[in-house]
Amino acid sequence: MDAGSRDSTFGNSAYIGSTLPIQSEFRISEILAIAPISLYAIGFVPGPMLESALSEVFGRQYVYKTAMVLCLVFTIIGGTAANFRTPAVARAFAGFLGSPAITVLSAMTFDLYAPGDRIGEFWKIVNGVGLIWATELGPLAGNAVVQDRDWRWSFYLTAMLLASSLLVIFPTRETFLPEILRKDANEPRGSLGEALKTAFRRPLHMLFVEPIMLPTSLFMAWCQIILFVFYVAYPYILANLYSFSLSQVGLSFLPLFIGTTLAVPVLGVIDKQVYQVQVAKAQVVGTDPRPEARLFPTKIGAILIPVALFWLGWTARPGIHWVAPVMSGLLYGFAFALCLLSIPIYKGDVYGAELSASSFAIDTAARYPFLLHFHF
Repeated sequence: MDAGSRDSTFGNSAYIGSTLPIQSEFRISEILAIAPISLYAIGFVPGPMLESALSEVFGRQYVYKTAMVLCLVFTIIGGTAANFRTPAVARAFAGFLGSPAITVLSAMTFDLYAPGDRIGEFWKIVNGVGLIWATELGPLAGNAVVQDRDWRWSFYLTAMLLASSLLVIFPTRETFLPEILRKDANEPRGSLGEALKTAFRRPLHMLFVEPIMLPTSLFMAWCQIILFVFYVAYPYILANLYSFSLSQVGLSFLPLFIGTTLAVPVLGVIDKQVYQVQVAKAQVVGTDPRPEARLFPTKIGAILIPVALFWLGWTARPGIHWVAPVMSGLLYGFAFALCLLSIPIYKGDVYGAELSASSFAIDTAARYPFLLHFHF
């Protein structure tokens, strides 16, 4: 299941290496060649809200598996295209259908583990880090396979990953307790109309009524926007100032990956030294730990993000070795992981298993509209 969510995020960033070959083959402008990145992101706006709500009515497994199969189909269609319109439209549908892999998977983790459970904490971090790794390694893998083959292989590589994940996903069982109880009692399932109402009413209600939703969603959107700016800035800076090849540009994203990896043990230390202390204190008085204790890593990351941006902006110029701007990604990857791993766990503790899918859907749907404009 974890692999399925990584594949959907990998699929967006892996396309970056295909932009120049697609521009050349179909004789289109650079803006049009980049547009499928935004079209993929468009699918992440309604997809999480609709399909996460459907998972809370019909169960996680039914929605998750169906969406991933269809995402695989449209990814293959995009790779076999004979004109530019086909991969553009196929990526929009692939983004829409692949988006619930992120939100539904996160909700499934909270279905299985109670707040404070050490095994649950481990899998929540693994899930979050896997999503970030996929986003950061997508350009590296995509650029390499496109340079060795052609642009279609960025689609085929994503399709192969999706297919391998589906082989693992299909034997898994339902995790959503209300759906399990419904099946055991042989009760009728909720109606489609109820699901559609829930799909948009509940997330929008939470976004504007719940005091923590809007500010945290906007902050996560800001963090993701900056990551997408790196996707465009690195190729521009390194190709124009340092004459990097396509594969060399892809390798420049490795510091982002390393920074994210370094954040994992730091999160473990913070969990042990900060959150588990709060859990122990709460158990003494017979209460639950305060969810706000989860946000300590976010405070550190929020300070480091502007430092990483200043580092990149100050060093990306002729006369300064290419290592300097590239290594700014190390600090940003570290800060990005601290923020985007701690906030969803915090929200999961606040809203619990029943509403966690909707809260994660808001995060995804709120940030991707901003991302549509930052590739150009």
